[in-house]
Amino acid sequence: VENKMATTGFLASRLTLRAAAVANSRNALRNLSSAAAEETESAAPHRSPVETSRLSNGIMVASEEDFSPYSTVTVSVAAGSRYESATTLGASHALKHMAYQGTTDRTAFAMTRISESRGFELSCNNGRELIQYTARFLRDDLEEVMANLGDAVSKQTINEWELTKAKARMLEDIENNYLDASAIDMLHEQAFRNTLGRSVYAAPFKVGGISADMLREYIAANFVGGNISVVGSGVNHEQLAELADQSFGSVSAGGSTAAASAFYGNQHDRILTNSATTKIALGFGGRPLGAPEGLTAGVVANVLGAGACIKYNNADASKVSEAVSAVSPSTKTASSNFSYSDNGIITVCMDIPAEEASAAAKAAAATINNVLNGAITEEEVTKAKNQLARGLNDLTKTGRTALIAKQLLETEAPESPDALAARVSSVTLKDVKALAKTIRSQGACSVISGELAHAPYTDELNLTGAAHDMGEGL
Repeated sequence: VENKMATTGFLASRLTLRAAAVANSRNALRNLSSAAAEETESAAPHRSPVETSRLSNGIMVASEEDFSPYSTVTVSVAAGSRYESATTLGASHALKHMAYQGTTDRTAFAMTRISESRGFELSCNNGRELIQYTARFLRDDLEEVMANLGDAVSKQTINEWELTKAKARMLEDIENNYLDASAIDMLHEQAFRNTLGRSVYAAPFKVGGISADMLREYIAANFVGGNISVVGSGVNHEQLAELADQSFGSVSAGGSTAAASAFYGNQHDRILTNSATTKIALGFGGRPLGAPEGLTAGVVANVLGAGACIKYNNADASKVSEAVSAVSPSTKTASSNFSYSDNGIITVCMDIPAEEASAAAKAAAATINNVLNGAITEEEVTKAKNQLARGLNDLTKTGRTALIAKQLLETEAPESPDALAARVSSVTLKDVKALAKTIRSQGACSVISGELAHAPYTDELNLTGAAHDMGEGL
């Protein structure tokens, strides 16, 4: 099957799909990073509310039925980088690249052959809180998919020769992707230190020291019932729960707890690199999605800048982007909201021509200060709310299952993306202004990298807050 099959191809007849899968026999399983790039799927005409149940060993099962001919199942394990210790750094990154390798019941070849012959698409992604194993498939294949996922998650053997190949993939992953992710990674390290600040990438010089025994110990400690959820979209809940019990029933009960996170404002770093531009990343205290202000934080992030709204137009009409463009037209500005089970961070990132770094950064900082101090209009909040709701409603099935799994870290009653989108409308201008001022009082984290000859120092940006540590959950 092609790495990125179109939705129409995915819904084609079973015989055509499976013939294509066999003919293109090396692609379906190896596309381990494909989930984030899959095509946006049309909204189903009807979805049932999210149903949940818990297995006897503590595994949570959740599903939403949309009566579609194809389905997605995501198995999430609370074993992301925040669960790593000083002796297991890089374990979650390694396990991402060990996904769907040899197990006690199946070899990697057998797992690959089954998946390819049936036309499944498998992927694995690691984050700060979760490692997520995802399968996309025709809904009649749920039983075989669950058996495959059960083996992949609960029966890993971690063979030395497979780990050697995984380490090569890790280094390639770091080389290809870390440069773009480094600013966000460093902001997390500043803001959250040894909790959510743990990088999702292993340090290159640490990769060689990751051993099979270390990974087995990490799995034993974290791949337990209380840390695992199975979430399906386009599946019958009773059938999913029954198959989950069959496939994951041997997983031991229990759970591991990550250290609580706290947001530390007023943290700054400057890194000189061989670059023609200056990259400036600013981080402000966010909120967990499940917190009362969780959706409000998403609105604040969108007020600061949610990207271009018109296809083929690179312009972002936010206040921050407009202020920066006035002094540096070619500067790219982007804002994001990262929410976790007990904390969050809102980021504003800029890639600026080196000679214009000082003027652009100061223009951005002045506008951010104005916004966070309450210079926000009803029209801007309405636009930001619509952008947030649209993003939730536009999630792919993989995105939907991932979002439900994320909520299961906090609650046994997760909401569907549609329900969350509907609640966005209740966020008011007063809510947004109140949270913005609280965020401003915490101070910003900043990472300034690249060419620094014209880059401002952080104290010139006037983004310092009242305290370094605002406590857990802020």
